[in-house]
Amino acid sequence: MKKTPKRSDSRRVPVLCAWTLAISLAGAGCARDEAKAPEAVFKFDATVPAEQKSRISKDLERLQTLDIMDLELKNEDGLDLVQDTVRMMGLAKMASAELTVWLADRVHYVIGQDFALNSETLFMAPRHGFSYENRSEIPSIEEAPAPVRDPGPQPAASPVPVHTATVVMANIGSALYLAGKMEDFLIGIKVAGDDVPLTSPRTGIIQVGPGLFHPSLEINPGEPGALANSLERLGIFFHEARHSDGHGKSLGFLHAVCPIGDYRGIHACDRNLNGPYTTGARMTQILAENCRRRGKCQPKETERLRILYLDSYSRMIPETLDARSQSDLDTVQAKIAACERAGAANETCSNLDRLRAQMTSLKASARITPSAEWDAVPEGARR
Repeated sequence: MKKTPKRSDSRRVPVLCAWTLAISLAGAGCARDEAKAPEAVFKFDATVPAEQKSRISKDLERLQTLDIMDLELKNEDGLDLVQDTVRMMGLAKMASAELTVWLADRVHYVIGQDFALNSETLFMAPRHGFSYENRSEIPSIEEAPAPVRDPGPQPAASPVPVHTATVVMANIGSALYLAGKMEDFLIGIKVAGDDVPLTSPRTGIIQVGPGLFHPSLEINPGEPGALANSLERLGIFFHEARHSDGHGKSLGFLHAVCPIGDYRGIHACDRNLNGPYTTGARMTQILAENCRRRGKCQPKETERLRILYLDSYSRMIPETLDARSQSDLDTVQAKIAACERAGAANETCSNLDRLRAQMTSLKASARITPSAEWDAVPEGARR
Protein backbone atom coordinates (compact mmCIF):
# COMPACT_ATOMS: atom_id res chain seq x y z
CA MET A 1 0.00 0.00 0.00
CA LYS A 2 1.34 3.43 -0.81
CA LYS A 3 1.54 6.36 1.58
CA THR A 4 2.62 9.93 0.95
CA PRO A 5 4.32 12.43 3.19
CA LYS A 6 2.04 15.20 4.23
CA ARG A 7 0.69 14.25 0.90
CA SER A 8 0.68 10.89 2.61
CA ASP A 9 1.92 7.64 1.38
CA SER A 10 0.23 5.29 3.71
CA ARG A 11 -1.20 2.78 1.49
CA ARG A 12 -3.29 0.86 3.91
CA VAL A 13 -5.03 -2.15 2.48
CA PRO A 14 -8.37 -3.27 3.93
CA VAL A 15 -8.15 -7.04 4.24
CA LEU A 16 -10.11 -9.97 5.55
CA CYS A 17 -9.62 -10.85 9.24
CA ALA A 18 -8.87 -7.26 10.24
CA TRP A 19 -5.27 -6.74 9.25
CA THR A 20 -3.42 -4.45 6.94
CA LEU A 21 -0.92 -4.77 4.10
CA ALA A 22 1.03 -1.43 3.66
CA ILE A 23 2.60 -3.43 -4.20
CA SER A 24 6.97 -16.99 -12.01
CA LEU A 25 5.13 -15.76 -15.12
CA ALA A 26 7.23 -16.67 -18.12
CA GLY A 27 6.12 -13.58 -20.01
CA ALA A 28 7.05 -11.11 -17.30
CA GLY A 29 9.49 -8.55 -18.59
CA CYS A 30 9.46 -9.81 -22.17
CA ALA A 31 9.18 -7.28 -24.97
CA ARG A 32 5.98 -7.23 -26.99
CA ASP A 33 5.64 -5.89 -30.49
CA GLU A 34 2.43 -3.96 -29.91
CA ALA A 35 1.40 -1.85 -26.93
CA LYS A 36 -1.91 -2.71 -25.31
CA ALA A 37 -4.84 -0.32 -25.25
CA PRO A 38 -5.52 0.93 -21.68
CA GLU A 39 -8.69 -1.18 -21.35
CA ALA A 40 -6.63 -4.24 -22.34
CA VAL A 41 -4.07 -3.44 -19.64
CA PHE A 42 -6.53 -2.88 -16.76
CA LYS A 43 -10.19 -3.78 -16.32
CA PHE A 44 -12.08 -1.04 -14.49
CA ASP A 45 -14.81 -1.89 -12.00
CA ALA A 46 -18.03 0.14 -12.11
CA THR A 47 -17.04 1.71 -8.77
CA VAL A 48 -14.28 3.70 -10.52
CA PRO A 49 -15.76 7.11 -11.45
CA ALA A 50 -15.69 7.93 -15.17
CA GLU A 51 -13.33 10.88 -14.66
CA GLN A 52 -10.83 8.76 -12.72
CA LYS A 53 -11.02 5.98 -15.32
CA SER A 54 -10.36 8.54 -18.05
CA ARG A 55 -7.32 9.96 -16.27
CA ILE A 56 -5.82 6.55 -15.46
CA SER A 57 -6.35 5.51 -19.09
CA LYS A 58 -4.53 8.68 -20.15
CA ASP A 59 -1.68 7.81 -17.77
CA LEU A 60 -1.32 4.42 -19.46
CA GLU A 61 -1.44 5.95 -22.94
CA ARG A 62 1.40 8.24 -21.93
CA LEU A 63 3.40 5.33 -20.54
CA GLN A 64 2.96 3.45 -23.82
CA THR A 65 4.32 6.36 -25.87
CA LEU A 66 7.25 7.32 -23.65
CA ASP A 67 10.67 7.48 -25.26
CA ILE A 68 13.13 7.12 -22.40
CA MET A 69 16.53 8.58 -23.17
CA ASP A 70 19.92 7.51 -21.82
CA LEU A 71 19.93 9.48 -18.58
CA GLU A 72 23.40 8.51 -17.28
CA LEU A 73 22.19 8.66 -13.69
CA LYS A 74 23.93 6.79 -10.88
CA ASN A 75 22.30 5.12 -7.90
CA GLU A 76 23.74 5.28 -4.39
CA ASP A 77 26.00 2.30 -5.16
CA GLY A 78 27.51 4.07 -8.16
CA LEU A 79 25.73 1.84 -10.68
CA ASP A 80 23.86 3.12 -13.71
CA LEU A 81 20.37 3.79 -12.35
CA VAL A 82 18.47 2.82 -15.49
CA GLN A 83 20.39 -0.38 -16.15
CA ASP A 84 20.29 -1.48 -12.52
CA THR A 85 16.53 -0.85 -12.47
CA VAL A 86 16.18 -2.97 -15.62
CA ARG A 87 17.98 -5.77 -13.73
CA MET A 88 16.00 -5.30 -10.53
CA MET A 89 12.62 -5.37 -12.29
CA GLY A 90 13.53 -8.21 -14.65
CA LEU A 91 13.11 -6.13 -17.81
CA ALA A 92 14.92 -6.63 -21.10
CA LYS A 93 15.37 -2.88 -21.44
CA MET A 94 13.92 0.39 -20.18
CA ALA A 95 11.25 0.95 -22.81
CA SER A 96 7.56 1.85 -22.81
CA ALA A 97 6.40 -1.55 -24.11
CA GLU A 98 8.45 -3.37 -21.45
CA LEU A 99 7.09 -1.19 -18.66
CA THR A 100 3.51 -1.61 -19.86
CA VAL A 101 3.89 -5.40 -19.87
CA TRP A 102 5.50 -5.32 -16.42
CA LEU A 103 2.46 -3.48 -15.04
CA ALA A 104 -0.03 -5.63 -16.97
CA ASP A 105 1.47 -8.80 -15.49
CA ARG A 106 0.83 -7.47 -11.98
CA VAL A 107 -2.27 -5.27 -12.22
CA HIS A 108 -5.45 -6.59 -13.86
CA TYR A 109 -8.34 -4.86 -12.13
CA VAL A 110 -8.84 -1.35 -10.78
CA ILE A 111 -11.61 -0.84 -8.24
CA GLY A 112 -12.97 2.39 -6.82
CA GLN A 113 -12.66 3.93 -3.39
CA ASP A 114 -16.23 2.89 -2.54
CA PHE A 115 -15.77 -0.80 -3.44
CA ALA A 116 -16.73 -2.72 -0.29
CA LEU A 117 -15.26 -6.03 0.82
CA ASN A 118 -18.31 -7.84 2.13
CA SER A 119 -20.56 -10.85 1.57
CA GLU A 120 -21.78 -9.35 -1.70
CA THR A 121 -18.32 -9.03 -3.24
CA LEU A 122 -16.38 -11.88 -1.57
CA PHE A 123 -17.14 -15.58 -1.82
CA MET A 124 -15.64 -18.99 -1.15
CA ALA A 125 -14.25 -20.01 -4.55
CA PRO A 126 -14.24 -23.65 -5.72
CA ARG A 127 -10.68 -24.97 -5.49
CA HIS A 128 -10.72 -27.29 -8.54
CA GLY A 129 -7.49 -28.89 -7.36
CA PHE A 130 -5.91 -25.61 -6.24
CA SER A 131 -3.58 -25.70 -3.25
CA TYR A 132 -1.36 -23.03 -1.77
CA GLU A 133 2.36 -23.32 -2.35
CA ASN A 134 4.46 -23.64 0.81
CA ARG A 135 1.29 -23.54 2.89
CA SER A 136 3.14 -23.00 6.19
CA GLU A 137 5.51 -20.35 4.85
CA ILE A 138 4.06 -16.87 5.16
CA PRO A 139 5.67 -13.44 5.47
CA SER A 140 6.23 -11.77 8.81
CA ILE A 141 3.61 -9.16 9.60
CA GLU A 142 5.34 -6.63 11.81
CA GLU A 143 3.52 -5.21 14.78
CA ALA A 144 3.86 -1.56 15.66
CA PRO A 145 5.64 -1.19 19.01
CA ALA A 146 3.51 -0.32 22.01
CA PRO A 147 4.08 3.24 23.18
CA VAL A 148 6.59 3.55 25.99
CA ARG A 149 5.32 5.47 29.03
CA ASP A 150 7.14 8.76 29.43
CA PRO A 151 9.17 8.89 32.64
CA GLY A 152 7.86 12.36 33.36
CA PRO A 153 5.10 14.85 32.53
CA GLN A 154 5.03 16.59 29.18
CA PRO A 155 4.85 20.40 29.25
CA ALA A 156 1.51 21.61 27.90
CA ALA A 157 3.34 24.00 25.59
CA SER A 158 5.15 21.14 23.83
CA PRO A 159 2.52 18.80 22.39
CA VAL A 160 3.75 15.79 20.45
CA PRO A 161 2.73 16.20 16.78
CA VAL A 162 0.65 13.39 15.35
CA HIS A 163 1.61 12.30 11.83
CA THR A 164 -1.28 11.24 9.66
CA ALA A 165 -1.39 9.52 6.29
CA THR A 166 -3.87 9.38 3.46
CA VAL A 167 -4.57 6.24 1.47
CA VAL A 168 -3.44 6.77 -2.11
CA MET A 169 -3.78 3.26 -3.52
CA ALA A 170 -3.92 -0.31 -2.18
CA ASN A 171 -3.17 -3.77 -3.58
CA ILE A 172 -6.29 -5.61 -2.46
CA GLY A 173 -5.58 -8.74 -4.51
CA SER A 174 -2.29 -9.53 -2.81
CA ALA A 175 -3.77 -8.90 0.64
CA LEU A 176 -6.77 -11.16 0.03
CA TYR A 177 -4.54 -13.89 -1.41
CA LEU A 178 -2.43 -13.80 1.75
CA ALA A 179 -5.55 -13.84 3.95
CA GLY A 180 -6.80 -16.93 2.10
CA LYS A 181 -3.44 -18.65 2.42
CA MET A 182 -3.33 -18.01 6.15
CA GLU A 183 -6.80 -19.52 6.61
CA ASP A 184 -6.32 -22.20 3.90
CA PHE A 185 -9.40 -21.39 1.87
CA LEU A 186 -9.65 -19.90 -1.60
CA ILE A 187 -11.18 -16.44 -1.61
CA GLY A 188 -13.04 -15.20 -4.66
CA ILE A 189 -14.04 -11.64 -5.48
CA LYS A 190 -16.71 -10.23 -7.79
CA VAL A 191 -15.07 -7.42 -9.72
CA ALA A 192 -15.74 -5.73 -13.07
CA GLY A 193 -18.38 -8.33 -13.91
CA ASP A 194 -16.02 -11.25 -13.26
CA ASP A 195 -15.91 -13.88 -10.51
CA VAL A 196 -12.19 -13.95 -9.78
CA PRO A 197 -10.54 -16.65 -7.61
CA LEU A 198 -7.47 -15.29 -5.83
CA THR A 199 -5.03 -18.05 -6.80
CA SER A 200 -1.93 -15.83 -6.87
CA PRO A 201 -0.74 -12.43 -5.68
CA ARG A 202 -0.54 -11.72 -9.41
CA THR A 203 -4.36 -11.60 -9.53
CA GLY A 204 -3.65 -7.89 -9.37
CA ILE A 205 -6.62 -6.03 -7.88
CA ILE A 206 -5.76 -2.41 -7.10
CA GLN A 207 -8.03 -0.04 -5.19
CA VAL A 208 -7.96 3.71 -5.78
CA GLY A 209 -7.72 5.59 -2.48
CA PRO A 210 -9.06 9.03 -1.59
CA GLY A 211 -5.62 10.59 -2.00
CA LEU A 212 -4.86 9.55 -5.59
CA PHE A 213 -6.79 12.38 -7.23
CA HIS A 214 -6.98 14.81 -4.33
CA PRO A 215 -5.89 18.25 -5.61
CA SER A 216 -3.74 18.94 -2.55
CA LEU A 217 -1.66 15.84 -3.31
CA GLU A 218 -1.18 16.37 -7.04
CA ILE A 219 2.09 17.61 -8.52
CA ASN A 220 0.29 20.29 -10.55
CA PRO A 221 -3.17 20.83 -9.01
CA GLY A 222 -3.85 23.79 -11.30
CA GLU A 223 -3.61 21.60 -14.40
CA PRO A 224 -5.22 18.18 -13.78
CA GLY A 225 -4.16 16.89 -17.21
CA ALA A 226 -0.48 17.79 -16.74
CA LEU A 227 2.05 15.12 -17.70
CA ALA A 228 3.70 15.47 -14.28
CA ASN A 229 0.47 14.32 -12.59
CA SER A 230 0.46 11.22 -14.79
CA LEU A 231 4.07 10.47 -13.88
CA GLU A 232 3.25 10.71 -10.19
CA ARG A 233 0.37 8.24 -10.54
CA LEU A 234 2.45 5.88 -12.67
CA GLY A 235 5.08 5.80 -9.93
CA ILE A 236 2.34 4.82 -7.49
CA PHE A 237 1.13 2.07 -9.83
CA PHE A 238 4.67 0.66 -10.04
CA HIS A 239 4.84 0.72 -6.24
CA GLU A 240 1.53 -1.15 -5.89
CA ALA A 241 2.39 -3.59 -8.68
CA ARG A 242 5.43 -4.77 -6.70
CA HIS A 243 3.02 -5.98 -4.00
CA SER A 244 1.82 -8.56 -6.57
CA ASP A 245 5.23 -10.27 -6.42
CA GLY A 246 6.94 -12.64 -4.02
CA HIS A 247 6.40 -16.05 -2.46
CA GLY A 248 6.81 -17.57 0.97
CA LYS A 249 8.51 -15.04 3.22
CA SER A 250 8.62 -12.40 0.46
CA LEU A 251 4.95 -12.83 -0.51
CA GLY A 252 3.35 -9.47 -1.19
CA PHE A 253 6.50 -7.52 -0.26
CA LEU A 254 4.79 -6.42 2.96
CA HIS A 255 5.76 -3.06 4.39
CA ALA A 256 7.76 -2.84 7.60
CA VAL A 257 7.17 -0.62 10.60
CA CYS A 258 9.33 2.48 10.23
CA PRO A 259 11.85 2.65 13.10
CA ILE A 260 12.52 6.42 12.93
CA GLY A 261 11.32 9.63 11.33
CA ASP A 262 7.88 11.03 10.57
CA TYR A 263 6.47 7.55 9.97
CA ARG A 264 7.96 5.94 13.05
CA GLY A 265 5.67 3.19 14.31
CA ILE A 266 3.54 2.75 11.18
CA HIS A 267 3.76 0.36 8.22
CA ALA A 268 5.32 2.77 5.73
CA CYS A 269 8.83 1.39 5.12
CA ASP A 270 10.50 -1.57 3.37
CA ARG A 271 13.00 -3.97 4.89
CA ASN A 272 14.51 -4.93 1.52
CA LEU A 273 16.34 -3.33 -1.42
CA ASN A 274 13.86 -4.05 -4.23
CA GLY A 275 10.46 -3.53 -2.65
CA PRO A 276 7.53 -1.24 -3.49
CA TYR A 277 9.16 1.96 -2.25
CA THR A 278 12.40 1.37 -4.14
CA THR A 279 10.55 0.31 -7.30
CA GLY A 280 8.20 3.29 -7.18
CA ALA A 281 11.01 5.72 -6.34
CA ARG A 282 13.28 4.55 -9.16
CA MET A 283 10.51 4.67 -11.74
CA THR A 284 9.38 8.12 -10.58
CA GLN A 285 12.97 9.38 -10.72
CA ILE A 286 13.56 7.97 -14.21
CA LEU A 287 10.27 9.27 -15.60
CA ALA A 288 10.70 12.69 -13.96
CA GLU A 289 14.28 13.15 -15.18
CA ASN A 290 13.30 12.05 -18.68
CA CYS A 291 10.44 14.57 -18.62
CA ARG A 292 12.75 17.35 -17.44
CA ARG A 293 15.42 16.72 -20.06
CA ARG A 294 12.85 16.63 -22.83
CA GLY A 295 11.42 19.94 -21.65
CA LYS A 296 7.96 18.51 -20.98
CA CYS A 297 7.87 19.17 -17.24
CA GLN A 298 8.15 22.55 -15.56
CA PRO A 299 10.97 23.09 -13.02
CA LYS A 300 8.50 23.27 -10.12
CA GLU A 301 6.92 20.00 -11.27
CA THR A 302 10.22 18.13 -11.46
CA GLU A 303 11.19 19.48 -8.04
CA ARG A 304 7.94 18.21 -6.53
CA LEU A 305 8.46 14.84 -8.18
CA ARG A 306 12.00 14.82 -6.78
CA ILE A 307 10.68 15.41 -3.26
CA LEU A 308 8.31 12.48 -3.76
CA TYR A 309 10.90 9.97 -4.92
CA LEU A 310 13.45 11.05 -2.31
CA ASP A 311 10.81 10.48 0.36
CA SER A 312 10.19 6.98 -1.04
CA TYR A 313 13.91 6.21 -1.08
CA SER A 314 14.05 7.21 2.59
CA ARG A 315 11.53 4.45 3.42
CA MET A 316 14.07 1.71 2.62
CA ILE A 317 15.51 0.37 5.88
CA PRO A 318 19.18 -0.45 5.14
CA GLU A 319 19.72 -2.71 8.13
CA THR A 320 17.72 -4.45 10.83
CA LEU A 321 18.46 -4.83 14.53
CA ASP A 322 17.45 -8.01 16.31
CA ALA A 323 14.18 -7.62 18.23
CA ARG A 324 15.75 -7.41 21.70
CA SER A 325 18.26 -4.75 20.67
CA GLN A 326 15.54 -2.73 18.95
CA SER A 327 13.27 -2.91 21.99
CA ASP A 328 16.03 -1.79 24.36
CA LEU A 329 17.02 1.08 22.06
CA ASP A 330 13.39 2.20 21.69
CA THR A 331 12.94 2.25 25.47
CA VAL A 332 16.05 4.31 26.15
CA GLN A 333 15.36 6.65 23.22
CA ALA A 334 11.83 7.29 24.53
CA LYS A 335 13.23 8.15 27.95
CA ILE A 336 15.78 10.53 26.44
CA ALA A 337 13.16 12.26 24.29
CA ALA A 338 10.76 12.63 27.20
CA CYS A 339 13.50 13.99 29.45
CA GLU A 340 14.55 16.53 26.85
CA ARG A 341 10.96 17.74 26.69
CA ALA A 342 10.38 17.75 30.45
CA GLY A 343 13.67 19.36 31.41
CA ALA A 344 16.01 18.74 34.32
CA ALA A 345 13.26 19.46 36.88
CA ASN A 346 12.06 15.88 36.47
CA GLU A 347 13.90 13.65 38.95
CA THR A 348 14.00 10.73 36.52
CA CYS A 349 15.88 12.93 34.07
CA SER A 350 18.59 14.12 36.42
CA ASN A 351 21.26 12.30 34.45
CA LEU A 352 20.73 12.61 30.71
CA ASP A 353 24.40 11.86 30.13
CA ARG A 354 23.93 8.40 31.67
CA LEU A 355 20.97 7.67 29.37
CA ARG A 356 22.92 8.84 26.33
CA ALA A 357 25.89 6.69 27.31
CA GLN A 358 23.53 3.73 27.68
CA MET A 359 22.20 4.43 24.18
CA THR A 360 25.74 4.49 22.76
CA SER A 361 26.57 1.19 24.47
CA LEU A 362 23.38 -0.47 23.18
CA LYS A 363 24.10 0.64 19.62
CA ALA A 364 27.65 -0.71 19.80
CA SER A 365 26.50 -4.14 20.98
CA ALA A 366 23.41 -4.48 18.78
CA ARG A 367 23.25 -7.34 16.29
CA ILE A 368 22.62 -5.97 12.80
CA THR A 369 21.48 -7.69 9.59
CA PRO A 370 21.96 -5.72 6.34
CA SER A 371 18.90 -5.54 4.08
CA ALA A 372 18.98 -7.43 0.78
CA GLU A 373 16.85 -7.92 -2.31
CA TRP A 374 13.91 -10.29 -1.88
CA ASP A 375 12.91 -13.03 -4.31
CA ALA A 376 10.16 -11.54 -6.51
CA VAL A 377 9.00 -14.80 -8.16
CA PRO A 378 5.25 -15.01 -7.40
CA GLU A 379 3.25 -17.87 -5.95
CA GLY A 380 0.55 -19.64 -7.91
CA ALA A 381 -0.88 -18.53 -11.23
CA ARG A 382 -3.78 -16.32 -12.19
CA ARG A 383 -6.83 -18.18 -13.51
